[in-house]
Amino acid sequence: MKKVLLAGVALVALGSAAATAADLPSRSAPPVYAAPVPVFTWTGFYVGGQGGGVAGGDFDFRNNTVAGGPVTARASVGGFVAGGQVGYNWQWGNIVAGIEGDVFYSDYGNRLSFAGPGFGAGSVSARADGFSANATGRIGYAFGRTLVYAKGGWAYLDSVRFSAAGLGLGAGSVRTDMDGWTVGGGIEHAIMDNVSLGIEYRYTQYNPKTINVAAAPATLPVRVELDSHAVVGKLNWKFNSFLGL
Repeated sequence: MKKVLLAGVALVALGSAAATAADLPSRSAPPVYAAPVPVFTWTGFYVGGQGGGVAGGDFDFRNNTVAGGPVTARASVGGFVAGGQVGYNWQWGNIVAGIEGDVFYSDYGNRLSFAGPGFGAGSVSARADGFSANATGRIGYAFGRTLVYAKGGWAYLDSVRFSAAGLGLGAGSVRTDMDGWTVGGGIEHAIMDNVSLGIEYRYTQYNPKTINVAAAPATLPVRVELDSHAVVGKLNWKFNSFLGL
């Protein structure tokens, strides 16, 4: 009988211990939350540098005062450009729009020779060897970190020199500025969150201009036109805000 009573007491004690353990608070590890993955965006202010070559394009010469008919000639231009850019992009979904200003040094041109009735043989040269500036708008489509875009706007060339030699009038030169328009496009890829590399093509057409080349003992009125094709590489540093934060 004692054994039966002892066994019953033991069972009651075990049951109470199990119930007490069930009532204790849980000590499981706290949940682990993964940090959100940052989403890349093209929105922001950027600055950078650029450099490339000018190949193709033309400068056109025309003089309407020559006895026997006008004299016209054309030569292609070539050289290089180097400078920098600053701009701001806004992104909505895959669409990216922005504004950009380019300031760069231009060094390109050519020389042409010709002969005209009653005018004699001569040569005219054009040389763009000063600073240029473009103010453009951009619109593009982003494939993640790769942006394909088109651009267009105003172009300015602050120093282009036209020279004439021979022509039965001696020699002379004049320096002037020109403005016009530019269009182009390119592709840009973000190699880091705030660093991107790109390549860009742009065509620039300056407005025709009539100049008087001083060729003693007279002056030579010349109508000139200038356009260029340029391909440049670009490196940009992007800030997420104007404060760079």
